[in-house]
Amino acid sequence: MQKVKVKNGLAAESTLLSMEISVDNAQTALSKLENERSAMIMELNAMIGYELDKNTQISKQEIPFEVFEIDDISELIMENCSNGYSIRQLETKRMLTEKERDIYRNYSFNVRPDEIDDLEVTLHKLEYDIRDAKISMERSIRADYNNILNSLDTVRINKLSYEKAVMQKEISDKRFTLGMINKIDMDKVSLACDQALMTYNNSLIDYYLAVESFNFHYMANDR
Repeated sequence: MQKVKVKNGLAAESTLLSMEISVDNAQTALSKLENERSAMIMELNAMIGYELDKNTQISKQEIPFEVFEIDDISELIMENCSNGYSIRQLETKRMLTEKERDIYRNYSFNVRPDEIDDLEVTLHKLEYDIRDAKISMERSIRADYNNILNSLDTVRINKLSYEKAVMQKEISDKRFTLGMINKIDMDKVSLACDQALMTYNNSLIDYYLAVESFNFHYMANDR
């Protein structure tokens, strides 16, 4: 009988120790999620120009998701290469230099040959500058548009993660109601869901900022 009591006592002690370890682990995980949430709030404060330690309250709502699309990226590149401000400046300078050279050729009698040669050199340089500016414009547009597409992929991945976290929270809430898990475990799942929403919303903000920058630089009438 004594051996049974000792055995049961050891079992109870072992079970209690196991439960304490489980609670400690849950509290550690909860603290980690809280720290990550605080770090994300600091990052958001920096993004919107607040003090880093400002206690910004995060609304637990999804930001509306709209996809930005371009019908024809090649057409947009052509428009910017034709209407871009810096390129127009170079083309205007080339046109004026051509007129100056033609005037020297056709109407000036005292012009030195080296003056016309200098204008020809300037014209050649302007041709190269215009070509390089158009190449640079195309590269810039394609790189920035690829950045938007990559940001969109991140948004979609984070949206799926958030939807999964919402499902896990719903299951966790039901399990807590049925007494299958404790409040610490439920809070851990709830906080993970909040973090997933914050990550998703932050990725949406990054996406919309990339779109806004793209529109400002390449979609305006006067670039």
